[in-house]
Amino acid sequence: MAIKIASLMLLTMFGLPERMEIVAPGIEGAFVLTAEQTGKLAAVQQEVFGTEAVAAAEKTRKSKDATGEQKKAARKTLREAGKTVREKAAPILTAEQNELAKKLNAAFAEMAKALVAEYKDKLAAAKDNEEEKAKLRKEMTEKGKAELAKKLEGILTKDQKAGMAKAAAKAKKGQRRMLRLRELQQAIKGGGRRGRR
Repeated sequence: MAIKIASLMLLTMFGLPERMEIVAPGIEGAFVLTAEQTGKLAAVQQEVFGTEAVAAAEKTRKSKDATGEQKKAARKTLREAGKTVREKAAPILTAEQNELAKKLNAAFAEMAKALVAEYKDKLAAAKDNEEEKAKLRKEMTEKGKAELAKKLEGILTKDQKAGMAKAAAKAKKGQRRMLRLRELQQAIKGGGRRGRR
């Protein structure tokens, strides 16, 4: 049985921002993990993020009813869990994989800083126009993808690029499957309503 770790969980373990998955789909595949590493990382994931405290913090963070103080405390708990998981994951990774995480973080930070500088005034001007803000965010994402892709060309090896492509294809397949499932659920709900009339 294959051990699965969510791509966003892997990004956390590697110390990478979750937004990295948006502009560089499949980036976790660039780490080319062995089966042993995957098993150990899954155990770390369960140990740290499988606790009731982290589950409660995640629920509070997403809750519309939670106060600002409650959400602040929840974010602190989640940050601490992220720090703990990174500390426990680092020795599982090879020196090369840890170095890759540092390079990817630097590349992402540089790209994000440039985008924020470029789009800050445009987003501020569009603050009351949701449609324009959505258009600008989409434009930023596309530009971020292109800029990060250029940076990754100089960072990733051929095997790492292949791992990334494989992970991106797998994620895309999973997204299509989820979309089909949602469509089926909607059709069933819609059919159920018609059937009751």
